[in-house]
Amino acid sequence: MKECPSPLVETGSAVIGVEFKAGRGVRPPDCRGLQSLAETVGKYKKVEKYIVYNGTERQNLGDVRVVPWLLFLCHLAGDA
Repeated sequence: MKECPSPLVETGSAVIGVEFKAGRGVRPPDCRGLQSLAETVGKYKKVEKYIVYNGTERQNLGDVRVVPWLLFLCHLAGDA
């Protein structure tokens, strides 16, 4: 299955990378793309890294925030 490239949002002081996963679980190898982003862009700006997935638990994998898709959408809507 192909994955979509990480969307980027640039704020004044940071770049936010978001990767979407269809699965119900996330493992450290799933963070490689975001870590690569941080190695490149992190030389110039702070990088915040998120994985949005089909699970139910919020968690952290190192400095990558892993967030259920529904919670992510609520956050975008200003409800969380």
